[in-house]
Amino acid sequence: MQQLLEQITQNYKIEPIQSIEPVQVGIMAVNHILHTANHKYFLKSYRHATPEAISKVHQVMNYFSENGVAAVLPIKLKTGQTYFVHENVVNAVFPFVTGQVIKRETLNLDQAKVLGESLANIHLTTKDGIPTKFKDLVKIKKSQETRAQNNQNIQKIIVDIPNRTEFDNHMLELVKLKAKLLEQHWDTYSKMELPNNALIHGDFHCENVMFDENKITHILDFDNTRIDSREWELARSMFLTFFESSFADHHIESAKYYIKAYASLYPFNFEDFSNAIKFYFFGLFRTVWAEEDYYKNNNYKVKPILSTWYLKLEYLNTNLESFISNLINFA
Repeated sequence: MQQLLEQITQNYKIEPIQSIEPVQVGIMAVNHILHTANHKYFLKSYRHATPEAISKVHQVMNYFSENGVAAVLPIKLKTGQTYFVHENVVNAVFPFVTGQVIKRETLNLDQAKVLGESLANIHLTTKDGIPTKFKDLVKIKKSQETRAQNNQNIQKIIVDIPNRTEFDNHMLELVKLKAKLLEQHWDTYSKMELPNNALIHGDFHCENVMFDENKITHILDFDNTRIDSREWELARSMFLTFFESSFADHHIESAKYYIKAYASLYPFNFEDFSNAIKFYFFGLFRTVWAEEDYYKNNNYKVKPILSTWYLKLEYLNTNLESFISNLINFA
């Protein structure tokens, strides 16, 4: 750690770092707060990312910022770069920003409205076309065989645990359900096409933005930015913001408010949005990355994700069409 701090001090135009503390929030990231005599900074370490990929992410963030999106930009090194590599890990230093992060359970309707408008404004930056330099940021689908094999590998790991806990047994049920749904729905999923019609944030939800009362002041975590379907990001962000704990009526009404706010600035095709919701449902069972991180990498911070996935899979597996019909009836 001392070598890392020395590298930062040598490469950035900042005061000597006096102390460092880990950031406790976040499931995938391992980040820190840097303290100098007069300032604080945010040190972001990117897991499993190449310098080229992070360079492109930072370019996208700069593009969004130039177009009015409240993205928090990395501080440049003395060389002008926005990142550095330490022990094969890509890192970046950001200004330390403050604001209110609204938890999902306490988000009010005014904040839901502002959130929907904010996502629309991100997507509107590429309404007239995506800049040529970002054309390669398109996600590639994995084959059914690869996903099925990953699922089988996780099942074997869990089955081989000598003294499985109740949670392990619950996860084994979840992975088996995913395998069953993958086999049932793969043909539908593989034929489904959503338009790659926007440069998206990639992980937009209420806990990746900062509020000042009912105004958004900062938008964080653009790590997964890419060219993708804006309807898909609208659907995904809706699920992550309003349906992490239940599908109660008041959550559905808040989600409608969010969607309507988005549509007021950037109308969308309802068939594409309906398909995006189905695509999100398919996404819940076509991947086992969180199970792999939990059982292979001992990243126990993903445990809440696994519980939420099970909740959503059980509900959407039996209520998908009625859920979509209810949700898009907001006009």
